[in-house]
Amino acid sequence: MITCIINGHRAYPISTSSIKVTYANQYVTDDGEYTYDITFPMDILTNREIFKNVSRFEVAKNIAKYDDCKLYVDSRIIMSGVGTILSVNQNEVKLQIVGGKSRIKFNEKLTKHYIDELDLGIADKPGYTVDKGWSQGFKNFQKINDIYRLDDDKSKFLGMEGKWCFVPVRDETNDMIANFVGVDKTKQFIGYNAPFIMNLAVQPSLMYIFRKVVEYEGYTLKRNDFDCKPWNLLYIASAYKTRELRRALPHWSSYTFIEEFRKLFNATIVFDDIKKTCSVINASELTTADSVEIEPLDKYTTDYDEDGSFSTSSTANLEYNLGDSANRDSYEVIPKKVFESFDSFHCEEISLDHQFVSTTMLWSEKKKRQTIIENFGDYYIYVEDGSGKKSWKLAGIWSPLIRDKSSDDYVDLNISPAAQVVENINFKTGLLEDKYYEERCLLSIPNNKEPDSKDCDIDEDGYSYTSVQDALDDESMLDKSEDEQECMNIFFILPGRVQIGGIKTTSLSWVDIKSRWPQFVTDYRINEDYRYCGIVDIYYDYYSLSLRKKSEIGSTCLGSLHDNGLELDKKNCMEIKFKSDDIPDPSKIYIIRNKRFVCEKIEMEVKDDAIEPVYTGYFYMLS
Repeated sequence: MITCIINGHRAYPISTSSIKVTYANQYVTDDGEYTYDITFPMDILTNREIFKNVSRFEVAKNIAKYDDCKLYVDSRIIMSGVGTILSVNQNEVKLQIVGGKSRIKFNEKLTKHYIDELDLGIADKPGYTVDKGWSQGFKNFQKINDIYRLDDDKSKFLGMEGKWCFVPVRDETNDMIANFVGVDKTKQFIGYNAPFIMNLAVQPSLMYIFRKVVEYEGYTLKRNDFDCKPWNLLYIASAYKTRELRRALPHWSSYTFIEEFRKLFNATIVFDDIKKTCSVINASELTTADSVEIEPLDKYTTDYDEDGSFSTSSTANLEYNLGDSANRDSYEVIPKKVFESFDSFHCEEISLDHQFVSTTMLWSEKKKRQTIIENFGDYYIYVEDGSGKKSWKLAGIWSPLIRDKSSDDYVDLNISPAAQVVENINFKTGLLEDKYYEERCLLSIPNNKEPDSKDCDIDEDGYSYTSVQDALDDESMLDKSEDEQECMNIFFILPGRVQIGGIKTTSLSWVDIKSRWPQFVTDYRINEDYRYCGIVDIYYDYYSLSLRKKSEIGSTCLGSLHDNGLELDKKNCMEIKFKSDDIPDPSKIYIIRNKRFVCEKIEMEVKDDAIEPVYTGYFYMLS
């Protein structure tokens, strides 16, 4: 007998029609479990009560969604998820149930929950509120929003570790530094000879935000394989001057954010709708999954797709959407077309200055200018600077990952490395002080979404909101659509470490002695001098978000996670019918005539109050 429990109430589908159910492999596709039409006859009283007589002509057709639906066959649960009414007539109601990841995708509620509108909390103040000193007379100036005196202990985390931080960032839109970390030398600014921070722009932990979003959607994060070092050191860059965590986030739906998180780490995200749990799993577990052997019932069919039927982060070419920062290096990316148009030369010369004198000694000027040197996974091009000097320069750190040179199929990663810039910072704070400059490395990001702080309305709980006047002045503030080009820039913070004068520094300045300016990294090859802490200090902070760089001894690189991608024939999808006494698990590896296959999805049919023993599977051969 077929029954369906809808929000705790028993309903009865029609017994004369079949119900088709699809189980998708969440390792390799965005879908989860879903049914086709389930027909409920309206001549059954309980069905009419559950659907509130929606089949009657005079009843308003407000198409409802049911958050808790379970489909049973002979007291055996087939699937669980969200039910959506597809159609209604005077005799019947047709319902679809989606579960697992397909629920996340097709549940309209989740696509309307925007992460920058969720109540994610307000960051604590990072220090002591300044209540005296020269600065107080200037708090109404545009360039000063808030000031806090910091503790002298440099080992303390500037923020709350695992939740949020405050790293100096160039606000490109407003031409200022948010989270400026300085030192009051003469006690004229904050009243203490102490470090301080002003113009706060909170930068949340990526893992913390992911957990909060999953919990908001009603799930418990049971497992996250990436909530460990160095990935739990990733924070979200923002110059939006507020302590509200949501303001640091792009205007993405919960579903979009979860998908972008999955793509970044080449992860598997599994939602259990029965236990209401979420698990984030390293995608390499697919290739070590349990295997099961099946025998096709008849001839198979194959669908061929030139660009590959799969288009996921596990199989496609990958490239970062880096955003619109004005401080991106011109050579951060070497596009696929450039790689194809010029020769690449593999070089194993150990060159401390990376000028490869021995390798290029006999090269002509033309050959140097038309060759990309690959040296232990790094790329170098021969460039001419503004003064006319020519040299080999590190390039292509954020270049795309090319898995298939013959394919133009790309997956964009919209969670991407933040831009950074080195500036000569003026640390003068007192009127009678001389200007004093030191170089520092800071993040750099546009800040187009922040309104003028004097026009921003704040409620009694400290949260900003949009007023009717704001909406009338700028109707775009009410635009709820997602911007496909918007990205989330991230970086690794290095807890307990601060920037000092650099590798050429012979003694600490008055700024260095007190400064709390944090160290951070997006790739250990960029601005490494500004992570110098002295020759006696050795840190294992060789982290990189490069897609092409692989982890080596002493380094951890995001590219290694994508190096575990599936090696399969993604252009040929084989459709096979087979028998099974149990409902097959599409996440397993299937052995078919001594060949190993990855299953994309399995279709089953419930007919005559029983599960049909013949299943249809869609498979890709592992190479």
